[in-house]
Amino acid sequence: MAEIKSPPKESITRVRFAPKPDDEHVLASSWDGKVHVYNVQGDVDSLLTSLDSRDNESFPVLDATFTRSKAQLIATGLSKHLSIWDVNTGAEKKIGTSAWEQPVSCVEFHAGTNAAFCGSWDSTVKTFDVRMHKEQHSAKCESKIYCMDLQNDKVIVGMNNKNVAVFDVRKMSEPEFVRPSGLRYMLRSVKLFPNAKGFTASSVEGRVAWEYFDHSDPEAKPAKYAFKCHRETLDGKERIHPVNVVAFHPVYGTFATGGCDGVVSMWDGWAKKRLWRLGPYDTSVSSLGFSSSGEKLVIASSYTFENGENKSNVAPRILVRQLNDADCKPKNPRNID
Repeated sequence: MAEIKSPPKESITRVRFAPKPDDEHVLASSWDGKVHVYNVQGDVDSLLTSLDSRDNESFPVLDATFTRSKAQLIATGLSKHLSIWDVNTGAEKKIGTSAWEQPVSCVEFHAGTNAAFCGSWDSTVKTFDVRMHKEQHSAKCESKIYCMDLQNDKVIVGMNNKNVAVFDVRKMSEPEFVRPSGLRYMLRSVKLFPNAKGFTASSVEGRVAWEYFDHSDPEAKPAKYAFKCHRETLDGKERIHPVNVVAFHPVYGTFATGGCDGVVSMWDGWAKKRLWRLGPYDTSVSSLGFSSSGEKLVIASSYTFENGENKSNVAPRILVRQLNDADCKPKNPRNID
């Protein structure tokens, strides 16, 4: 396990690998108002750059993602706009400066349409052309948007009312359908299966839901269930921890979860079994991300304000674990392509 030696000083909201298999770059967005970019090849002090606005604005960054390569990324948050950064030069282009009434909680990039998809606390999903810097579509959802994922041509958002809405990237004026997440408490994460035939959702109540969109699909076995995780027994009492993040392995379709117990667990969703466990770390696991080859997992250990402000003085950490096939293969392999 390698550890990045210059992590953000404040809470980490997202870690992600660059999209190409040979890119050894990881981004980390933070409440410090910056997006930090690292080279994770080897275990040296690997901070390449820290990107922030040049006009004295320093709003917390809630989400960020690379676009087509490690050379460009987009970020958003309490600033209520999108920032497009050139990683090499630090040049920033702001778009959507009057598009939102509330902070923008999540952003994803779709290479096929060259578009950024953004979800906001004002209950809107908006699409921006990253090349032309123009808004393309806007859709109103039922409730505040807390989390989002994009896979193939589907976009899924998790809302304050515990429902999920699923969109087709080619028709963003309204969702294809809206349905319950399968969880009774506030959502922390939604994640599409690698083949986009279903999704997982996680909540503050220490559960993960697994569901296929089409229950008649022969592959949909099991079609729908929810399971308890990230729980511990202390002094004879069960303590339940929020599940902050779900991340799917891009090759095998198994998935990792990270919780406020500081634990990372790897799961086989078809067999309903845990494969392995890491931690606990000194504070919550706030974000996880697999490399596009599936050979590495990046872990952000960072306080997530589950006990209010200033309740933790544990410094954020970013760790990178090298993986092998045995770490990630399901018990009974499925076709996820």
